[in-house]
Amino acid sequence: KKPFIDLEDAVDSLYNVLKFKNKNKFHIFNQYSETLSIVQISNLIKKVAKKFKIEVNIKNVKNPRTENETHKMTMMNSKFLKILKRKPKSILKSIELTFQDLI
Repeated sequence: KKPFIDLEDAVDSLYNVLKFKNKNKFHIFNQYSETLSIVQISNLIKKVAKKFKIEVNIKNVKNPRTENETHKMTMMNSKFLKILKRKPKSILKSIELTFQDLI
């Protein structure tokens, strides 16, 4: 699984961090709203496409990279959520809005 974020959420949080009073300390903001696998992203796209009457076929391809496919990514994004100052958009909603814009 990898971290994902809506583009608007990324821009808003970057803007908000400019006003952040850091008190000369180094801060890390893990800027993401969800961690998803490629299979999960594919299924979300297929689900949204169906709403727009677009047929999507998902083809599984062997991963050419040598990596631990079962690695459980754990990150904390509480500082990001605080700096965003609102609930982040779900990746599903982001995909829906992208389809609307493109169609």
